Amino acid sequence: MNTLQDISEARNNSITLVRLLASLAVIYGHSYAVAGSGGSDWVMRITGFAHAGGVAVDLFFLMSGFLVTASILKRGVFVYARSRMLRLFPALWVYLGITTLVIGPWVSSLSVFDYFSNGQTWAYLYHLGFGLTTEWFLPGVFEELKNKGVNGSIWSVIVEIRMYIIVAVVYLSGCLTNRSLFNVLALLVVVGVWSGLLEVPGVKGETDNHVALLFLIGAFLYVNRGSVVVSPIYFIFALAVAGMTHGTPKFVYGYNLVLICVFIFLVFRSFGAFMDRLGDYSYGVYLWGWPVQQLVMLLFPQATPGVNAFVSSVVALTIGVASWHLVEKPCLALKDRSFERWRGWRKVGVSSASARPAE
Repeated sequence: MNTLQDISEARNNSITLVRLLASLAVIYGHSYAVAGSGGSDWVMRITGFAHAGGVAVDLFFLMSGFLVTASILKRGVFVYARSRMLRLFPALWVYLGITTLVIGPWVSSLSVFDYFSNGQTWAYLYHLGFGLTTEWFLPGVFEELKNKGVNGSIWSVIVEIRMYIIVAVVYLSGCLTNRSLFNVLALLVVVGVWSGLLEVPGVKGETDNHVALLFLIGAFLYVNRGSVVVSPIYFIFALAVAGMTHGTPKFVYGYNLVLICVFIFLVFRSFGAFMDRLGDYSYGVYLWGWPVQQLVMLLFPQATPGVNAFVSSVVALTIGVASWHLVEKPCLALKDRSFERWRGWRKVGVSSASARPAE
């Protein structure tokens, strides 16, 4: 039987496509909250646990834990830190600059002077720009809408930053490179959080701890990828557990098992490999999805959730394409060049050491 290591190291995978579809699912899942229709999407109606956007965010964190752990173990902490910063912050700063400095004063009920002299404006820009805390509102912005948040998705970016830092700390402590030690630590954290005895360090609240645990599970899967057997039997078992616990407080366990199986059986297939040639538009779509939905509601207040989701998806995808080609891809090229220089320095160091005479 194949292991997770066998399928995850294949050249072609569908990670980029799955991330894009998940970003669009977040827009669809949020459309009911943005439109204020009082209904819920079909995923929430079936599971009674999470809407489509919530499932997509959970999948994001599971994938991120796996991929980020791979990154630091393969490249080391310095290249890892630079890679994470270049992947996360440039697009975030462009988004924050446009929404805070352009869209904010344009749609705010306050005068331009009052808007820019309000401390909340700069707190929003500063706290989110440096990944310090989640900020939801700008003064006078979207206050006539049913949901007044400027971005209902950005909280997860803050949690993601926390998890990047934790991964670096665990790596520097030596736990991440010691499989047995890491497994014991991961097990203790999972049991502790699910039992309510502790929270993930730096993370507050039930939702944040939930996605942080999924990130940890993703890291656990990568560290133990050689021992994780890929078999449809596990998928059937996960569905059975989810079915038996549906409608009970224990459903979270069945849900997480199904999500892990979806991750393993979906993203490492080759059906979506074509997206790698086009670009990774998911982050831009994710950042811009909610504010675009709010602007659509501002322009078309009677729009149904379905109409809002469709129009917003088209606009957010267009922005996501632009963000990738104009901001994200050029910044990631800096990461690749720095990695090549780092490899060059290592080779020089190895050559010099090998040429040194024995003492």
